[in-house]
Amino acid sequence: MAPLFTSHSVTVTGVTYYFLCKPQTYKGISAEVGVKEAPESEQNKPKYLVSELLGCGKLVRLAIYYKIGEIRRAARILCEPSKEVAFRAAAAGKPYNGGEIISVTHPRRTTFF
Repeated sequence: MAPLFTSHSVTVTGVTYYFLCKPQTYKGISAEVGVKEAPESEQNKPKYLVSELLGCGKLVRLAIYYKIGEIRRAARILCEPSKEVAFRAAAAGKPYNGGEIISVTHPRRTTFF
């Protein structure tokens, strides 16, 4: 059985931070947002809470709206701040989670979980 959460990493100003999330969250867009799944050798590194990384400005949360067939869906992802503008501008039309991205915005409701 596949693990529910896996370790992911983001490198900001030369420091690598690790956090847990679902393995399929960043498939296909990991290079654009700067978040990648940590290799097997780094799965046991100390992990930060997502709320800590959002609170200190190491990551920003984005909302992705995508379409699978005729069904519209939404997902919340984390993004490296330096890559946010480029990702928001170029994301429309890219494949994500079996569908096609319609738009990328900041979430309307802010959460730190």
